[in-house]
Amino acid sequence: MQLDREQHNTGCGRIKFPGCALVTRRLLLLVVLLIAPCAIRAQSTFNNLDDSYTSWQYSPPCYGTACAGGTGTASSFVFVIDNSVPSLDGQSLKIGFTGPTLTDGETTNVLWPRKVGANNSATWFVGTWAFYLPSTSNITALEVDQFQFNSGQRFMFGTECDLGAFLRIWNQLTTSWVATTVACPVFTTNTWHTGQFVTHRVPGDTSCASGNPCMHFDTFTMDGVVHNLNLTEPSAPSSDPDNTGFQFQIDMNASGGNVLEYLDLVDFSEGTGAPATGGVSAITVGP
Repeated sequence: MQLDREQHNTGCGRIKFPGCALVTRRLLLLVVLLIAPCAIRAQSTFNNLDDSYTSWQYSPPCYGTACAGGTGTASSFVFVIDNSVPSLDGQSLKIGFTGPTLTDGETTNVLWPRKVGANNSATWFVGTWAFYLPSTSNITALEVDQFQFNSGQRFMFGTECDLGAFLRIWNQLTTSWVATTVACPVFTTNTWHTGQFVTHRVPGDTSCASGNPCMHFDTFTMDGVVHNLNLTEPSAPSSDPDNTGFQFQIDMNASGGNVLEYLDLVDFSEGTGAPATGGVSAITVGP
């Protein structure tokens, strides 16, 4: 297991005292004031998930109607780390597959989940990534999800960017997509694009449909443009073992063929308290 590339940061970091002249009582008060925010915003950050095969589902990935939706069955899966070209830090991840020709409107979908381990106390989630598309001619949608399986409840914070249409978010209770007003472009090929996705849940909440906890979709950022979603959808009961994570999916259109996507600077953060967009570093590349 390669832990050197995956940094786990918990708490507020190193405490720096403003000076040695403070008396003991003031030092103790300062420590209390600095530690207090940690109690309400404990944080774990997983950096550069694209640099390791560890804990990804890739051999095979999640594919077929039951797992990733769509109607086609993919083959010849691609999942290769340490690609120097194209990359932003010298180590990108290449994902892709081959799909069949289908009836117009049908898709072939493949999903690559990355689990980071159970953390039932986490209430906010932030994912940041960069992506590069050699071609979009046979891509109909790009999906990016954050998830928490927590004590028999499935929080699937799903987003799907339908190229040339709109961003959709996931209703776990009805297992259906819900359209937003955020436009999704047909992304420029052979250049890096960026995304950031912020979500949260509220402990003890039962205010969504059928008494289920709500999934709060806070912001979605594409190429530096922040979209304030402020939308909610219901979670749903499930039998999934406790876990949290981040995942990517490509939906191929009916033309079939081969599809590729490169991912880099893939970071995922989770914590307690209010959502914290500072949980992962912002990426400044892209048009």
